[in-house]
Amino acid sequence: MKAGVIEREMADYFMQKNDAEKKSVVALIKTFIQSRSKQSFNSTLDDYDNDIEVSLSDVEQGEFYTHDEVVNLSKSW
Repeated sequence: MKAGVIEREMADYFMQKNDAEKKSVVALIKTFIQSRSKQSFNSTLDDYDNDIEVSLSDVEQGEFYTHDEVVNLSKSW
């Protein structure tokens, strides 16, 4: 594929999603990028503690899905 074709296609599909679906897609992309930058099997206790702190911060900022939201999202998979 030519450069930019995939990016345009992703943007087109992304813009068709509702806010909850967009959050899910962004979370998935973040997971891919984070897994590339560090190997989880080499995690230290400090890494684990940091992951917990980041997760708690996300929850405090409202960056999470309720069970019902996940159930509804999964119906479109």
